Amino acid sequence: MAGGQAVGKSREQVTVLYRAELRARGLDIPPKILLDVEVSLITGDYPAGTGPTGPALIGLVKRCYGIGRAPH
Repeated sequence: MAGGQAVGKSREQVTVLYRAELRARGLDIPPKILLDVEVSLITGDYPAGTGPTGPALIGLVKRCYGIGRAPH
């Protein structure tokens, strides 16, 4: 789901659309806490205090958990 598709949608709507996109691609749905982080990346709604390091840290966490990789 591209960030442009999130414009004007609530976090709940974006979450539902993102989960559907992951399923359509045959990818696992991440745990809720990581799903919330992904939705924050899509909507640009970062927690206060994360600043520019937020997206980089999220990318590192995703790589560690293997999120976003196609199933083998």
